[in-house]
Order: sequence, then structure tokens, then C-alpha cells
Amino acid sequence: MIETDGGLEPDDVSLPFAELLAAQVWGQGFAPPSFFDEFEVSEQKIVGGRHLKLRLRRKPTEPAFNAILFGHDAPLPSRVSAVYRVQINEFNGMRSVQLVLDHWQPGSS
Repeated sequence: MIETDGGLEPDDVSLPFAELLAAQVWGQGFAPPSFFDEFEVSEQKIVGGRHLKLRLRRKPTEPAFNAILFGHDAPLPSRVSAVYRVQINEFNGMRSVQLVLDHWQPGSS
């Protein structure tokens, strides 16, 4: 059993929200929030030789999100149900929001 804080609306997944989460103190007995949603996997590629960089969207009419699945280099199915965290990705001096997948399973079609 994995406990989550439920799903997020697309507008909630933002850089200010990720910054707010990063500014909090998390620790034993007070885990950082994790969320659960079902996504369409619109893009995926291996980065760093062993991680999957993804583009995920909940519905075709909603924006896609950048995501990463660390330590996993096999392709995902076209739909996944995923437990994720919202974090800041800092790369080449740029900051953006990304979803970090902690657990996933094939989604419903």
C-alpha cells in the first residue's frame, strides 16, 4: 500500500509550487507529499544511460509535463498510473518543474 496526497490539477504543477515544496523541511515521520494520477506517455527516451526522461499528460486537452523515472531504462506502456513528486529540475542554468516517478504500473486503456 502506498499513501499519496491524491491527484493534482494541471495548473497546480508549477515552478512556484515546486519551490514551495522544496522550501519545506521533510523528514522521518513527515514525508514529502507524493501524488497519484494516470497519464498518457507521449514521449520517452533514455538519459544518463539508465534513466527514462518522459513527457506525460493526463488528457489530450491538458498540457504535457516533463518527468523522470530514475534507474529504469525499459520503455513504459502508453498509459501508466503513477505515484510522483513535484520537483525543480536545474539544468544548464535553467529551472523547470518536473515530475519524479517513484512507482508506476500500467494504466487502464
